[in-house]
Amino acid sequence: MKTLQFGMDHSLPDISQNTYITVASLAAFVGRVNPEISNQYQNLCEELDHLLAFVLECILFKDFDFGLIEPVSEALLALITCRKVNNICSFPCLLL
Repeated sequence: MKTLQFGMDHSLPDISQNTYITVASLAAFVGRVNPEISNQYQNLCEELDHLLAFVLECILFKDFDFGLIEPVSEALLALITCRKVNNICSFPCLLL
């Protein structure tokens, strides 16, 4: 995951854009995982939480290139949705 963080914080916009697209795809995949097998992806979910915090840090506190707003917004949406889905799957009582 350090490689993805490096890519998101890279000075070349093409590398950053492709990294954000990759993160969005990874989060979308994990968000679609069947709840019965989601325990296998617990470590990956924790890493995606770290990536979510890093994306927010890049947007809020670092020099952000606004040309990347579309891939960053897609990555944020996928990471937040993945986090919400996995939290609901972890706590089945919330589904009642």
